[in-house]
Amino acid sequence: MATTNLTLPFGETININVGKIATDCVIYIDYSCLRTFSCEVGKVTIISKYTDNVEVSPLNIKNYDDCGIQFTADYSGENIRLNCIVDNSSGTDVEFNYNIKKLVHKIY
Repeated sequence: MATTNLTLPFGETININVGKIATDCVIYIDYSCLRTFSCEVGKVTIISKYTDNVEVSPLNIKNYDDCGIQFTADYSGENIRLNCIVDNSSGTDVEFNYNIKKLVHKIY
């Protein structure tokens, strides 16, 4: 998949659909970001433990926040979402680039 570029507004949460509940177990996201004089490169790992149409277990996230971004994940409808929470400490937006790699799919 190609790299996607977004501007994340300061003080806001941006939700990005990164996978499907029915098919994706492990999602790796490579990212880089730039904010004023801060530059960051990192990886986010999302592990979906969704097992059927009734239960939703928490997603596991490894997070980094040198540019003032915190990551969480959740389910929305049939999607797995990465939530980018941008602080407002510097009063500037974050230029965010990411590439999604879905390396493990559910097998039924």
